Amino acid sequence: MKLPEVKKLQELINVSSEILLILDREGNIIYSNKSINLLGYTPEEVISKPFSKLVAGHQRLNIEKKLLTSAKKGKKIFYKILLRTKEAATLSGEINGVHNGENYFLSIKVIENENVPRDILDTLESGILLVDEDMKIIYHNPYVSHVFENRRYTHLKQLPYGIGQKVEEFIKRGAQTAEIQIPSGRFFGIRFAKFESASFSGIMIHFRDITEQKLMERAMAEFDRFSSLGQLASGLAHEIKNPLAGMKLMALRLKRELNNENKEIVDRMIRQIDRIDSLIKTLFSQVKAQMVHFTKCNLENIAEDIRELVSTELLKNGIFFDMQVSTRPFVIADCDQVHTILLNLVLNAIDSVKQVKGERRIEIVITNSPAKCPNCGVPFISLEVRDTGTGIKKEDIDKIFYPFFTTKPEGTGLGLFLVHKLVKENKGLINVKSQYNQGSTFIVYLHSVNAGAEACFGEEISSVL
Repeated sequence: MKLPEVKKLQELINVSSEILLILDREGNIIYSNKSINLLGYTPEEVISKPFSKLVAGHQRLNIEKKLLTSAKKGKKIFYKILLRTKEAATLSGEINGVHNGENYFLSIKVIENENVPRDILDTLESGILLVDEDMKIIYHNPYVSHVFENRRYTHLKQLPYGIGQKVEEFIKRGAQTAEIQIPSGRFFGIRFAKFESASFSGIMIHFRDITEQKLMERAMAEFDRFSSLGQLASGLAHEIKNPLAGMKLMALRLKRELNNENKEIVDRMIRQIDRIDSLIKTLFSQVKAQMVHFTKCNLENIAEDIRELVSTELLKNGIFFDMQVSTRPFVIADCDQVHTILLNLVLNAIDSVKQVKGERRIEIVITNSPAKCPNCGVPFISLEVRDTGTGIKKEDIDKIFYPFFTTKPEGTGLGLFLVHKLVKENKGLINVKSQYNQGSTFIVYLHSVNAGAEACFGEEISSVL
């Protein structure tokens, strides 16, 4: 029987689906067939390179020991490994080989179907990392790069903001869950789990953005606090009203008895008393419980109406106004009260934006929120009012919903207090994100039209659906 020519054998080797390598005594590659392109390389790129370069970092020592054992004892090599591609990705594989006393002859089969779960991990909107016992990152999905400075990482300590050190401490303590916050203000929940496969043993770390959840918890706590504040303010206003009326009567009597030169002083006193009285009446009207009529409200129509109402003010101050609606904009609410909420937020934004010299812009954004009502579990629709105005100082952000708190010379400090009260009456939540001298975003969460909302609204919801 005639053997095929060497050239024919070469062609046959190159069409093989397996990676075929020959290594010298030191483990350097002296031959590769074209199937090395499965790892992103050409044969020329790997010649003279250590074979360990093709192996995931945590397994390099193991594979080197296997090769030495094969050389000394003449044993066949069979090992499941994680291969490292030119793009620093990882692929599962099986290596078979022998040592003939001079060289290593290796055949590597890439197990592509084991890569399917990785394809799924690559599309997740949460972070996945696999680390070995030395905290070297064997794999992380694209989400990790997207959130943490758009780069690829090979060790936990490379993660920015000191996150890697914190995560390593959690692992050493045997923690199963943890939470961290990064400088941008975003919160992440972390879960840890042991991970084992035929070719790897280590820890899987799962990062999930829980910023919305944290904001929900904060909003719920603030509702209870501000509800008490409103009741207190109402009680104080009631106690002040009667003495104030007596002060005005005495001032009027005093005015009649004084000469013209001193009457002006009393007039100023009376004007200040009237101002306080006006504030108290406003507070009473806003704190007083009102009948709420829940219906199916179209947020887009309400927003369009607000745009018409403030169009003259926008034009006068050179403010660009934009609306973005990315969902069916129907919520369960009192439509008149939602109109008041949105009007107050837009007027507040106009007051802020017209004070800046740069870009003057206000946006209303209506979209499905990933957050759900903590009471009934119904998905929220978020109504955002964004502006490029003066923003809110960090020390003021927790006070803006207090009654009478204001940073405006002519402000009453009751507009945002009213907004907060009405949002609560509509079973919603409100949050604010702001950076001083950059702008603010107020986010109102309202229930989407869903039968599950009965836990919050009672049986009257049946007329809305």
